[in-house]
Amino acid sequence: MARPARRRAPVLFALLGAAVVIAGCGGAEPVAPPGPFPPRPADIDVLRLDPCELVTPEQRSALGVDDGEARTGRLSSGETRVCLWHNFDDGYNFTAQTVAGPSAATAAGAPDTSVESVAGYGAARTTDFGDSAPLCGLVIDAADDAAIRVQAQATGRGPDGSRQTFDQVCAKASDVATDVIGNATSAG
Repeated sequence: MARPARRRAPVLFALLGAAVVIAGCGGAEPVAPPGPFPPRPADIDVLRLDPCELVTPEQRSALGVDDGEARTGRLSSGETRVCLWHNFDDGYNFTAQTVAGPSAATAAGAPDTSVESVAGYGAARTTDFGDSAPLCGLVIDAADDAAIRVQAQATGRGPDGSRQTFDQVCAKASDVATDVIGNATSAG
């Protein structure tokens, strides 16, 4: 499985360029976060999570990806940790990112976002690069001061040569985000 460097560029630019702020709230009982989200099933402590462990070996196999590539970065709110996975056969790339700092409600207020639910947690959905390599991101409300961002990006074309649609890419992002949240909440 060759790894062309040019396919990594859109994901890395999206990841670094889309410093969307993320968040959540706390307790064993569902807690109503500020903003547009429903009460959380529980807070998620993103500081204890390794983003590369948020997708299990079985889930990686189903996605057709190898072990992830761990990265760290800096946002205005502090350090962020990211894991990137690439499927060079179907052209999909995925990321899971933990962010401590501003809440996901901040991301929900950005232009061209919509609010949805991922495994019972509120999330702000963003899309970008529709004319080239469609990207769908979900900024999931993990706690009052933390979020988990999951992204999927289609850098390749479909089997018929057509560009992937946002609906297709966001369906993949939602599936991966559901797995990520399930693994994050069971890691406790």
